[in-house]
Amino acid sequence: MAIEQHGRVRELSGTALGGGAMAGLLRFQDEDLGQVSTDLGQMAAALADALNTRHASGTDLDGVAGRTLLQVGEPVAMAAAGNARDAQGGYAAQVTLRRVAGQGAQLKASDYTLQPDPSDSSRYQLTRASDGTVFGGLANGAQVDGFTFEVGTTPLAAQDRFLLQPVSTAATGAAVAITDPRKFAAAGSGAAGSGNANALAMQDLVRATAVEGKRFTDAHARLVSSLGSRVQRVTSEADTSTEAAALSKTQLGSQTGVNLEEEAARLLEYQQSYQAATKVLVTAQKLFDTMLSIVG
Repeated sequence: MAIEQHGRVRELSGTALGGGAMAGLLRFQDEDLGQVSTDLGQMAAALADALNTRHASGTDLDGVAGRTLLQVGEPVAMAAAGNARDAQGGYAAQVTLRRVAGQGAQLKASDYTLQPDPSDSSRYQLTRASDGTVFGGLANGAQVDGFTFEVGTTPLAAQDRFLLQPVSTAATGAAVAITDPRKFAAAGSGAAGSGNANALAMQDLVRATAVEGKRFTDAHARLVSSLGSRVQRVTSEADTSTEAAALSKTQLGSQTGVNLEEEAARLLEYQQSYQAATKVLVTAQKLFDTMLSIVG
């Protein structure tokens, strides 16, 4: 999220806004939602890669090698707003990102920043956002963490930056690509129409370390635990903020507001004072009348 001020675009963050609903939504978008989407995308991409690789090694009822079984969202490369422009106003340099088939277990739950290598402008540098790891001196088309990047015909300018998201969008649009049972490659290679060796091998993937050295079940448990911790944290923060707001409101009311019980007590006091004053006047009037009668 950003605002334009005097012709310049300024990015907004939850910390820049301080507190309030808008700041909370921005922190949720920038921190919690982004990381959970990346974790889920890593699982989706790794699962799709493992299933599709195994499915391709079998044959369906027609003796055809297995096709793509599970499709997921494609990786994304986004140019920074300050990148060099071409004559038509578009970004001069373009970057294509691809996940490497059979390397799903190498994918990390992270985004990356791509820029020219500061020490060699003909090479490239990648920085992994999750832990700050820097990969320098990379050639165009180099493979890192289970994906490759390809810079188009126009090289990156010195100030160009690209945000690479190999897995963040993988869970978006995830779906089974085969709906015809005949095309499910259950049989082993060369065993068209008979056997279920490949189907059993796909079933065994649940025990394979296919998500960054972890089994799918362990990766799923970690994701659920992380999400639960985040929900508990924000719930606690919300409760604390509500209590702080209530306390501030009470303190403000004690300084500027009206306390009905206190005002009622004061009105009763004024009423009693008025009644006492009235009695004094009545008594004084009687005393004055008595004095006049004596003089008369």
